[in-house]
Amino acid sequence: MAIPGLQQYALRAMTGIYSATALPPHGAVQWSRGESPYVVSHGILSCPMRFFIILAAVGGALAAPSSAAPATANGKPYHMPLDWTPFGFTTSDTIHIGSPPQRIDSFVDWTWIGQYVFTPRCHGSMSQTSRCLQPDQVLFNQTKSVSFVNQSRLYPDRNWNPNHFFFYDDLSVGYGSDIQRVGHHVSRNTLMMADMHFKLNFAFPFAGVYGLSPVFVGQDNASTQSPFYQMWKKGAYPSPIISFQYCYNSTFGNPAPKRSRCNNHDGLQTLGGISPALKSQPGGTKSVLWYDNILFPLVNDVDFVYDPPLYNYWATRVTKHLIGDEEQVLNKTCGGNPGAIFDHASYGVGVPMSVNSYKRLIELTGGQHIELDQKDYPNNGNQTFVSVDCGRVSSFPPVKYQFEGHDHIWEVIPENYVEKLTLAGKADPTCVLNVRTLGEGSFVVGNFGGTFAKDKVVLFDYQKMKVGLADMPAA
Repeated sequence: MAIPGLQQYALRAMTGIYSATALPPHGAVQWSRGESPYVVSHGILSCPMRFFIILAAVGGALAAPSSAAPATANGKPYHMPLDWTPFGFTTSDTIHIGSPPQRIDSFVDWTWIGQYVFTPRCHGSMSQTSRCLQPDQVLFNQTKSVSFVNQSRLYPDRNWNPNHFFFYDDLSVGYGSDIQRVGHHVSRNTLMMADMHFKLNFAFPFAGVYGLSPVFVGQDNASTQSPFYQMWKKGAYPSPIISFQYCYNSTFGNPAPKRSRCNNHDGLQTLGGISPALKSQPGGTKSVLWYDNILFPLVNDVDFVYDPPLYNYWATRVTKHLIGDEEQVLNKTCGGNPGAIFDHASYGVGVPMSVNSYKRLIELTGGQHIELDQKDYPNNGNQTFVSVDCGRVSSFPPVKYQFEGHDHIWEVIPENYVEKLTLAGKADPTCVLNVRTLGEGSFVVGNFGGTFAKDKVVLFDYQKMKVGLADMPAA
């Protein structure tokens, strides 16, 4: 993305909104460069047979695995505190890298493949930092760590353009390893070391991205492995499971998890175990429904666009999509049922719907088109927004989903998909449908994040490659 786009992004970061051209970091398996397996003709998505051939060819990058240095474990999971910011969920003073340790506050992202860190490196040089970064940009300085090991011979530098960090400016990284501390868990991990190729005209309020993408079979080298996965494989955590619970503010007075359940933060990302909300309830872990994680290539064409493509996503298939008890049409032309991509960053804000099901929800709720300033957009989707009667919200139908593997229906209640906005010049709040659409026509893919997860616990199992869901237990 060009510098004017970054200026636009910085403004939106301050105001708390984004658009499709300016979004916080996202990511995902390295695929070979080539033509997309999807084509769009007359607004209709179709999938040639090459799609099925590509599915059988997915594998890891062709680099040797790094040595598995021993890790320090305390036998317990770590409940990483999360705070919601205009960029998404971030964690502060929980991650440290190097010797002596450098504090690496990070954006926490289910859709990124490693621990990305800003570094002094700019245009391949360690001495030209000011050409790329603002003076107040926090970063990891590898020259100040006595334990840093350069891994450029093990893993070649990589570059993505476009990407979901900087869009049409290069996302370029080299590789190195160092001692990483996450809470009280410690191991030597491979890091993605930024090499900036352009000038950032603002400073991010964090030094890196803590990625939590899945690791598919065959990706046996650390350059495509999340830092949690690396630590778990070295014995730092007692379990391959991570869990997320959200403590949000109730908009309409409906029951919501108190912040005290997240240790007075907005969320908890539990690493190496089950979230405390489930652990505290008798039989709580038995309530989890587990779904097979799938590879869903369409995501790189209509959702997160990278070149070369990346596909490490926590995902499952949608078998039913309903508004109330009214079943909506699914697009099954791309290798089966539609995809559900789990992402609790900005792309996961808004209940995921198709263009057609959104139109139907507007009809059922009596929605009226509304023009909003960008700073007031409830999410960053390309769809338009509609206002609804705040007094009728409780009578609106829930939006529902069924995922492949279980008959259970998961609901998003109207109090969670309607956003109450305070608009300039208006004395009373304005209620807006917080819906985010992708693709054309019927449901083909959706991002399931904060809006979907408000009253749920979301779990990922790196060993069994499963996505888990449970209702958030009552306090």
